[in-house]
Amino acid sequence: MEVDRLVVASPSSLDDEALRSFARRALGPHGETVSVTALARADGRAVRLAMGAVRWACGQPGADWRLAVCLGLGRDGSSVALCLARGSGR
Repeated sequence: MEVDRLVVASPSSLDDEALRSFARRALGPHGETVSVTALARADGRAVRLAMGAVRWACGQPGADWRLAVCLGLGRDGSSVALCLARGSGR
């Protein structure tokens, strides 16, 4: 199963092209087709940002991802990545 959704939350906004470039480097050629979303959130703690990305990914109506990576980039340079998988029953 390949990652088909990448959600990155950080305290400041991220450049969309930089995020797409990151997906290509991190996931190889498959990264070209991954749906990528950047979220700017006030909280600066990586774990809270990652959990916010999870809530966002799970709360999208009609979301069709099967495997998502939700990444929180903390203000202090830390990062937390949470991987989510869901079956076709949802």
